[in-house]
Amino acid sequence: MKLMKLTTVMALALAATLSAQPGHQGKGDGTGPRHQQMVQELGLTADQQAKLTALRNEHQSSQKVIHEQLKTKRTELDGLIKSGASTDGKVKELNALHEKLLLSRVDHLAKVKGIMSADQFEKFMARKENHQMGNGQGYGRGNGNGQGKGKGKGYGNGKGQGCCN
Repeated sequence: MKLMKLTTVMALALAATLSAQPGHQGKGDGTGPRHQQMVQELGLTADQQAKLTALRNEHQSSQKVIHEQLKTKRTELDGLIKSGASTDGKVKELNALHEKLLLSRVDHLAKVKGIMSADQFEKFMARKENHQMGNGQGYGRGNGNGQGKGKGKGYGNGKGQGCCN
């Protein structure tokens, strides 16, 4: 039983660590060169851009709140693990927050889809998938020989093809 609890806690800790990796949450306004390229590729109108910007700002605010709650719960979980106390309740709280985060993302994409045409949304999702999979050049983990630029899906590294072929 203790082994199952420990395995569950370790799996959650790994998931929490991966989800807490710094992503694209900079303090910019989202109007950099990549944004402008996307606007052109998708053929977004000024009205669509305005609606999407407002939607993105709202979504980021709500995501930030959930991320802060996750950070607090992870710290509390660490304390419980160190003290040897039961972690079941805290694990359930973390799972509930992760579910809330995922549902929020799905809801956000549904709203984005409502603003874009079917063709625009299809292109947007293809861009999103390529971005998440790290197609192209990148730094980080992979099947390479040491740190360095790499090509391929996943995290480029060294001479390898990345971790997500």
